[in-house]
Amino acid sequence: MKKSPFIIYLMAALLGIQPALATEFSGGSEVTDVPNSYIGIYSDTDKIAEYGDVTIASGTNPDAKKDYQVYGAYAAYAAENTQAWATNSTVTMESGTVAGIYGGYSVAGEADNNTVSMSIGNVTGSVYGGYSKAHDADKNEVSISGNVVGNVIGGYCAGEGTTEDNRVTLTFGAQANIVCGGDSGIEAPNVEVNKTMEEGEVLGDEDTVVNGADNAANASYSTYNRVTIQIGAKAGEVYGGASATSYSERNTVEISGTVDKIVIGGLASGDDASSYSKNNTVTIKDGAKVAVGTSANPEDVFVCGGVSKVGDVTNNSVAINGNSTSSTRVGCDVFGGYSETAGTAVNQNYITVTGGTIDAALYGGCSANRANKNGVLVTGGQMADVYGARGNYAEQNVVIVAGGKVTGTVAGAEAKTTKNNGVYLIGEGATVALPGTSGNINGNAMELGDVFGAIASSKSSGNSVDVYGSGITANSLQGMQALNFHMVKSLLTSGDPMITLKEAELDLTGFAIPAEGSPVPALSLTFDAMEAMDWQPGSSVTLVSSALGIKIDESLLNKEYNIYQYGDPSKDTPILEAKAQLVLEQGQGNTQFLKLLVPKTPEPTTGTLSLLALAALAARRRK
Repeated sequence: MKKSPFIIYLMAALLGIQPALATEFSGGSEVTDVPNSYIGIYSDTDKIAEYGDVTIASGTNPDAKKDYQVYGAYAAYAAENTQAWATNSTVTMESGTVAGIYGGYSVAGEADNNTVSMSIGNVTGSVYGGYSKAHDADKNEVSISGNVVGNVIGGYCAGEGTTEDNRVTLTFGAQANIVCGGDSGIEAPNVEVNKTMEEGEVLGDEDTVVNGADNAANASYSTYNRVTIQIGAKAGEVYGGASATSYSERNTVEISGTVDKIVIGGLASGDDASSYSKNNTVTIKDGAKVAVGTSANPEDVFVCGGVSKVGDVTNNSVAINGNSTSSTRVGCDVFGGYSETAGTAVNQNYITVTGGTIDAALYGGCSANRANKNGVLVTGGQMADVYGARGNYAEQNVVIVAGGKVTGTVAGAEAKTTKNNGVYLIGEGATVALPGTSGNINGNAMELGDVFGAIASSKSSGNSVDVYGSGITANSLQGMQALNFHMVKSLLTSGDPMITLKEAELDLTGFAIPAEGSPVPALSLTFDAMEAMDWQPGSSVTLVSSALGIKIDESLLNKEYNIYQYGDPSKDTPILEAKAQLVLEQGQGNTQFLKLLVPKTPEPTTGTLSLLALAALAARRRK
């Protein structure tokens, strides 16, 4: 039986083959004023061009009309402040090949509420939901499952306007170069992290225009845009929203498929302080692949929640999701927030990782100036390095690890000056409440490299490491002014160390245990119970096991200390759990154990007194 051309084409499409079929259109007309174009609705007056509808379908001549630009609506009127919008129009591509697609195109007015839907076919140029040369491009939608050689943009503004609430989705089988929800002029930054921090700064190179994307010199803000790269789809670069002169805020990127290079939630590449990046999010879902196969840390390959050239970077986030069998893979550095130049602040940006493999480093925030209150939360997966922040000055940044593997460095921050940064290691048996939320983190076993409260090239103060539960293995523990242990009752029976150090001596020289009612010393060692514990005479908890030994002042050892329970929030004051001694025990080879031990009560002496003792006793009685 002879198969119909449609059946042949459908089979070829399912097999990933693109037949050489021509392109035919319906629902509009060719317009001589715009050469090589097919337009659903055209207006060259001050009237709105709306409700255009074009369908692109296959034909028989493989060379016909492949260089056409297709427009749902085209508003050609060029007067300033015009109301000649291109709006409420649709382009549907079912097959064929064209040079480019515009849901709506306006020379001087808005391009909004347009839709492009591509189920199959080829676009040799780019696809735009809405394109305005001088005004807003808002609320456009693009859905792609075919091949786009160029870029896919939800809403593009080349003038003084906004790109707001646009949507782009790449579905199974789709391919494109740059994908952006709302684009007011993409200028991708060169991200550079100074690994040595010799001058305490992190500086980026000058901006460069990526792949010839237009720089919108007078563009405005980009907000509430969304890009989704579904399973089986592939993009070169992805931007939730991008603004060349103003702010980028509340844009969203979700990746389930593959991205070769850059992923940014919100990019603000303007040259003044109003060009900030705020509240943007990137989610890399289970099974996604980003920058896989690229070299580590190239300047043009990275993932970032929010980026700004000059303005502040605040409350942006990246989530990398996976499970114990996850195939999620990220081959580049990941930043919650990043700023290129001095004078800007990178504050309150976050990364969360539940699984997958990250071949490079995580930075909650990275700044050439101040990086404060940024954070990274890791509950699973494997990664190279984790930093709460990098900057010239870093304060109150946090890394929380509650499972997984970090092969390199874990540090609350790295900067010229570090202050009050922290690393929290939540091991087995421990459940810790997240500050400011109703959520809890359940700890798990983990394997870490070198753990630092903070790394500072100049000044360091108030940086801490907190250890919860057990099952924590690390190479070393250093760079801290406070080391705090929070115990759970299972430690009394298991005998497991809270943390095991494999490759470096633990140096606690100069550390002191705070006296009750006294100020905390500059170097402090503390311990408490997270829950009620059954301390019996002779019971102990091993705080640290170190294969290369432990240095600690002798004055702290073999003294009795109060151990309090802080785990009951209903109590106004801590509960006294026990009185225990801090002891240092020698194991095999160079291994030493730092323990809290409840001493046994000395038993009374029994047996027969010697003749000499009896004689002395009798002599005392005679007197």
